[in-house]
Amino acid sequence: MGDKKSNAKGESPHLIAARIHAILARESDTAIVFRRGPSNKTAILKWDLQTDSFDLGQWFYGSFYPYRCDISPDGRHLVYFAAKYGRGSSMDEYIESRIKAELGEISWFHGGQYYQRMERIVNDSATRRERERQIKTGEYSDCSWTAISRVPYLKAFSLWFNGTGWNGGGLFVGNRKVAINHAPGGSVVKMGGSRFVEVPPPKSCCDWKYKGECPMVYFPRLVRDGWKALPKDVFEKPLDGGMTLKKFFICGSPGEGHGCYWERHVICDDSGQVVVDGADWSWADYDRLRARVVFAANGAIYSLRCKGFLAAPKKLHDFNNMKYERIKAPY
Repeated sequence: MGDKKSNAKGESPHLIAARIHAILARESDTAIVFRRGPSNKTAILKWDLQTDSFDLGQWFYGSFYPYRCDISPDGRHLVYFAAKYGRGSSMDEYIESRIKAELGEISWFHGGQYYQRMERIVNDSATRRERERQIKTGEYSDCSWTAISRVPYLKAFSLWFNGTGWNGGGLFVGNRKVAINHAPGGSVVKMGGSRFVEVPPPKSCCDWKYKGECPMVYFPRLVRDGWKALPKDVFEKPLDGGMTLKKFFICGSPGEGHGCYWERHVICDDSGQVVVDGADWSWADYDRLRARVVFAANGAIYSLRCKGFLAAPKKLHDFNNMKYERIKAPY
């Protein structure tokens, strides 16, 4: 179910709708759906656009970043960024154990001695050998990572440990080619996997003002997928019949039921007049093959036919009653 939250007056908790984001594959009838709620639980689902059926893959328990994700053109693979903050790096633990071996149990008065030893140990040959050993044996771990998996699962074919909440994620530039959102000069650790060719990220990934944050991946993805970038983080996509779908990307205090980034949408006619107000749409896109706008609102996904927008939206699936469960990937 949605997240329960008491109001400021301490009254009984009420349900907050699940937060929905989706990505339509460019060359297939497949989309990926991210269903979040409560805040640290995200479900990954496969959406068949022909039948409007939704198949649950896996849940993730931790921090998940849909705006830094992408789906391959054929709809078969997912690149994603996720984190379990508070979990230490295996190399941090190794370095800490060596410092303790020299200083004994560490306390505040070790101060300068602690940092002097850390600076030396971090860069010495023994640490380099241990790092190489952990990577080779698959023992290396860190608190955040970018991975490529099979839709709609999370088990990685290729894996890059990131180590912080900055950067991460990526964009498919082909079914087997991917641009990973590394920090400039960053120390990302790749853990094998040869199914995908890594290519440099598009220059557009570095042109936005949000350095290291979600728009570095999300905005280039929108432009690639047919959205036109306008000033003030507004995007528009042409619809049939001279209509336009507009997306307003907002960074700031979101209020209840939103993250730090959120969106609102409108549909305008050829004169710029608003004909459909999607102020409560948390996500929207145009399914051109079926001539319909698809959008998320109040924890559900809907479709809206473009012919005059006279018919009521059709609810395709309500995600609010889903509950976290541990599911093993079938590969």
